Amino acid sequence: MMQAESLHREAAFLSNKLHTFEDNDVEGVKPIIDQIREKRAAWKECRLQIAYFERFGKLPSEERKEQQKLNPQKEAELRYELSLLNTAIWKFEQKMKEKPESSRFNEWTEKLAKSNLRKKEITEELLRLKYETA
Repeated sequence: MMQAESLHREAAFLSNKLHTFEDNDVEGVKPIIDQIREKRAAWKECRLQIAYFERFGKLPSEERKEQQKLNPQKEAELRYELSLLNTAIWKFEQKMKEKPESSRFNEWTEKLAKSNLRKKEITEELLRLKYETA
């Protein structure tokens, strides 16, 4: 926790230095911005480890980190599927609102329930990936 606070403080200190540069001094600001990004990335990683520990009572395993690095597209694929599901859920809800007397109402209800369940599964998987690779 102290490491996270220290990283946050250092990044804030660097951010406060930015106002001393001229607006058109891109080359002078670039190293400071790079340092800020590095500090923020380290801070984020530290916070994710803290959150993982608070949630699961242990630190993420190195084995799981390596496993995730082998398949970097997994998260992107899950996010894409989640966006498709969100669209489908919205469409089912709209159909059910507009046509509650439709003969397909029960079918839409079933598909909506399945879509919501899958959405929950994907969200949990994304959270697990986020915390285990932190």
